[in-house]
Amino acid sequence: MDDFRRMFRRGTPATSVEAARRVYETLNLKQRAVLIFAIGRGDDGFTHDDAMRSLPHWGPSTVRTRVAELRDMGLVRDTGQIKVIPPNRREFTVWAFVPLDDKPALPPADPDQPDLFNA
Repeated sequence: MDDFRRMFRRGTPATSVEAARRVYETLNLKQRAVLIFAIGRGDDGFTHDDAMRSLPHWGPSTVRTRVAELRDMGLVRDTGQIKVIPPNRREFTVWAFVPLDDKPALPPADPDQPDLFNA
């Protein structure tokens, strides 16, 4: 599947494209679905409530868990914004996708450590 192509911008160096492919391939089906939803929301971001409405076949716990996993991987971030949802006026954190291009560069590999990707 080429959904990983949404993880970077046009003109991104080939090494970043390969990094996006590797990250995408490590995600399970539910993580991929939430990531694709997050990418689709763009800079507007999304709340757990938004994601649950778009993925109605999953329970709230499933959606929250996948967002937390993507946050821990650095693929989504807390925007610092809060959205109030009627009718009970609950406050929800607004999350947004973090393109791989926006991540700080990784430090160079330690030549004394084994290369786990090409072992």
